[in-house]
Amino acid sequence: MLIMNTFRRIASACLLLCVLASTTFTAWNVWAFSQSWVGSFLVERSEAELEKALAKLSQKFAEPDQILEQLVREFVSEPRNWLVIDSLMEILVDEKIDLPKDIQIKYDNARNTDRSLSDQTISCAKCAWDQTACDATNLLACRLPIELTPIGDAQGVWNAGSSYVAGENFDKVDASLSAVGLGATTLTVLTVGAGSVATVPVKVGAGVLKILRRAGKLPKWMLKILKDAAGTGVNWQKFSKARSLEELNLAINKRALRPVKELSNGLGGMFMNVGPTQTVYLVEQAKKASIFRGLVASSRVYGKKTAGYMKLIGSNRLVRATLKFSDELYGLVLGILGVVTSLIVSLLTGTFGYLSRRLLLKLNSPLSKPD
Repeated sequence: MLIMNTFRRIASACLLLCVLASTTFTAWNVWAFSQSWVGSFLVERSEAELEKALAKLSQKFAEPDQILEQLVREFVSEPRNWLVIDSLMEILVDEKIDLPKDIQIKYDNARNTDRSLSDQTISCAKCAWDQTACDATNLLACRLPIELTPIGDAQGVWNAGSSYVAGENFDKVDASLSAVGLGATTLTVLTVGAGSVATVPVKVGAGVLKILRRAGKLPKWMLKILKDAAGTGVNWQKFSKARSLEELNLAINKRALRPVKELSNGLGGMFMNVGPTQTVYLVEQAKKASIFRGLVASSRVYGKKTAGYMKLIGSNRLVRATLKFSDELYGLVLGILGVVTSLIVSLLTGTFGYLSRRLLLKLNSPLSKPD
């Protein structure tokens, strides 16, 4: 009897330790999960994981016949979407797939009809002079060189400051992007050094945001980020008096402008991966922030083939392939399972101990002994 009581106490102590350990582990994972970026069930895959996931999708949805069928569909659509056609052609070249003679003839005829060199030159000249004359194929290619000069950003900051002092209305969003775009000096250069490669996507992205906003090409969620940041991210009184990068930096709330910096960085990276024309197209397809992040991640692997693969695979599948369940989520699930398992074992052990004691008492009672 003494031995069984000792055994029960040891077993109970062990189970209590297991429950406490599982509860502590679960609590830690709940905290880690809440602190993870966006507190999300899903996070982006690493570069190596992403390449494997997208390779599987390509094998399933981008077979040679599927690519050629999609290419023919693009030829007969009106108007023809040349950025998708060119992206599909990139895939064919990359996969070393020969274009059948009849499709090659259709391709050559369509290109000669729609995209003569003289027409493109005239179109780009008109776009550079007047932004309202731009379309998706030339908007960034023809306007961005103008926007990428530091002089343009400095002028935007100066004009905004002068307008504020004079009590005149001014475009706060444009002024905020000018501050971010000053070579990313106010947000990046001061921490990683002037001329750093890390500043390039931010600078390019800020310029792209300016152009697409003026052209009415930005989705609503992007516009909201820019407006919110312009309202809380800049001390406009200090901003109007800034005459140096250091003074400009003091006028900026880095935390409030962080979403704009991250958006600019993603957009600039996409631009460098896929080029100007596809950037406009992909931004227009990004109806939600999650889709945009997925397309930015895909562009790092696919490059100029991104639009073509998106057409073949579908944006939803493409975005899902860039994500995986977070480690915090796995830890949270394992912790909860550990607590539940410990409680079940504790309950079963307690029930077994109770029944054992009742049985022993019954066996040792006088009534159960033979005469």
